[in-house]
Amino acid sequence: MPKSLSLVLCLGLLTLLAFEPSWTFSESLLGFKLGRPAWAAQPKKAELSPRVKELLEKAEAGDPEAQYALGYLYSRGQEVDFDQKQAAAWYLKAAEQDHQLSQYLLGEMYYKGVGLDRDRALAAQWYQKAAQKGQPQAQFMLGVIYAYGHGRPEDQAQAAEWFLKAAENGHLEAQYGVGVRYATGHGLDQDLEKSMGWFEKAAEQGHPLSQYNVAVAHLEGQGLAQDYEKAALWYKKAAENGLDSAQYGLGQLYEQGLGLPQDQAQAAHWYEKAAERGNAQAQHNLALMSDQGRGVPRDPVKAAQWQTKAAQQGHAQSQYLLAKRYQLGRGLEPDLSLAQNYLLQSAEGGNPEAQRLLEIGGFSDYRPGH
Repeated sequence: MPKSLSLVLCLGLLTLLAFEPSWTFSESLLGFKLGRPAWAAQPKKAELSPRVKELLEKAEAGDPEAQYALGYLYSRGQEVDFDQKQAAAWYLKAAEQDHQLSQYLLGEMYYKGVGLDRDRALAAQWYQKAAQKGQPQAQFMLGVIYAYGHGRPEDQAQAAEWFLKAAENGHLEAQYGVGVRYATGHGLDQDLEKSMGWFEKAAEQGHPLSQYNVAVAHLEGQGLAQDYEKAALWYKKAAENGLDSAQYGLGQLYEQGLGLPQDQAQAAHWYEKAAERGNAQAQHNLALMSDQGRGVPRDPVKAAQWQTKAAQQGHAQSQYLLAKRYQLGRGLEPDLSLAQNYLLQSAEGGNPEAQRLLEIGGFSDYRPGH
């Protein structure tokens, strides 16, 4: 079995009590941003369009849909001047009439301080109004509020409850979050089978981290039946979605022929993709393959470059090998000072070979070729 992060360790790295939201997630679901889009820089409009005049008339007469629509136009700078304060004012009018999406958007504006003074207590109030009506993004954000103690006292059980409601309403990030919480016991009773059920739901909708966790579960038989072919399938999906840990894992499967035909060139291909994204273990493996001419042409210079990248990220084995490379001058100019420095770093990182070598003085008395 390849050396991969176990499911529990993977979750340990990814476990957050909740997920600090960014505009990107909400934008992708709503189809627009609360911030000013780049193309919105346009001259002042001398006269309102007939459509806007009609909306304004309806909005002033108390029509919540027209009020929401005006808020949207002001938030985008479409047909009216870009004005987040005006957007917030119209959203507020609609929200006060129980317009669900306006309540959610008003919560977002208070949460981030866009068009309004930042006030997470008020954000929580508006999120809750929309959440109680079943608005999944508001439910997710209310989970965030409770998870981080933003505007309300931290309460992991309440956070989990709202994440679960959002997940049941098809909210992708909430499904992943519920999977994490069932796996780790944050606000929910630990249950690996339920955790995997939620990861599978999110994975089937293209969520890369969930795809990765399903892959690891199949690889190691944790929460799902061990199945190397299914592991390979999910590693590939997550890898194609750009997740470096999955790209590294897929490289391992190709290198060892688990669930896929053994293919050193494909292994190197996926290691390189992960390495380019900064994955230190992939950089280390690619350096070894470049040194050995396995799956890629033999190239000590390229091997040294990848080893350096991994070493600079604290990869102890790469630090040790880079130390020896500097001592011998393989793929780079010999440098005993750098050799000794990387040897010390490797030893401090727990590498037993470096520790043993340091016990006899390291490279201080060595010379290239001796």
